[in-house]
Amino acid sequence: MPKEKIKIILKNKLTLGKSLTGFTLIELLVVIAIIGILASVILASVNQARVRARDARRTAEVKSIHTALDVYADANGANVPTGNYAGLGAFLVPNYIGLMPSDPSGGSYLYCQLDPEHYQIAATMEDASASALASKAGLVSNPCPDNTGDTIDGSLPLVYDVKN
Repeated sequence: MPKEKIKIILKNKLTLGKSLTGFTLIELLVVIAIIGILASVILASVNQARVRARDARRTAEVKSIHTALDVYADANGANVPTGNYAGLGAFLVPNYIGLMPSDPSGGSYLYCQLDPEHYQIAATMEDASASALASKAGLVSNPCPDNTGDTIDGSLPLVYDVKN
C-alpha cells in the first residue's frame, strides 16, 4: 500500500465523526452579541414610539374634551360644569361626547372650573419634547377655585393644559 493512501486512511480515521466545517465558539459568541445589541436598539426605538403615541392620544383626547365642554357651554348659557374630571362624564355623556376618555397609562385627566364660564383641563405627558407642550396654557389652579375640581399645576414641564 502506498504511503499516500495510508496517510489518507489515517486522516479519515482521525477525523471520523468530526465535521471539518462549522463555527467556532468565538464566532458564535460574536454573532450572539451583535444580535443582542441590535435587539436592544430596536426595543428602545419601539418604546420611544409608544411614548410618543400615548402623548399624541392624550393631546387628542384633551382637545376632544375641550370641544365637548365648549358645545356644552353653548347649550347651557355659557356655563361650564363644576366638579372634577371624575364627575365630568355626568354632564357630557352621551349628548356631547360618546365616552369620557381615560389616560392611556391608567392615570387620570384633570379638570377645574375656573369660574362659571371658564375651565382648565390637563394631562400629564411622558415625553418632555412633546410638541403639544409648546402650546400649553401654563395656568396654576392651586387649589381649584370651587374647591371641588382637580388642582392643576400647568407650570410643570410635563403638564399639557388647555383653558377656555
